Amino acid sequence: MRYDRTMDGSRPFRLYRDRREAWIAGIAAGMADYAGIDVRVVRVAWVLALIFFTPPAILAYLVMIFVIPSKPDDLYESEEQHDLRRKVHLSPGDALREARARMREAEDRLGRMETAVLSEEFRLRRKFRDL
Repeated sequence: MRYDRTMDGSRPFRLYRDRREAWIAGIAAGMADYAGIDVRVVRVAWVLALIFFTPPAILAYLVMIFVIPSKPDDLYESEEQHDLRRKVHLSPGDALREARARMREAEDRLGRMETAVLSEEFRLRRKFRDL
């Protein structure tokens, strides 16, 4: 299995503990980020697990604290890159369609610019400007 790794060897699509959004250790925040769901849903699930399955839930949480690494601060260069990676991870088909639409839009814009630059009117205005 091939993983996309960053320069420091970390994997963006891995489950991490998110210490910035943490209440206790960042387990719920990391799970929510990995699954692409609201952190409140995961926290409610943990509370329900604690109510109905107290010993296994506590044991699982403690094990996760030691097994799941903390999310590196420099995992993504920008918030835009984080959002793009999340889209690709959660719904690759939608991300591909969006990328194709952006490429078509850029190609259309480039075609219009090329037509404008190669037009006779552009050349004429340029000659007047150079006078």
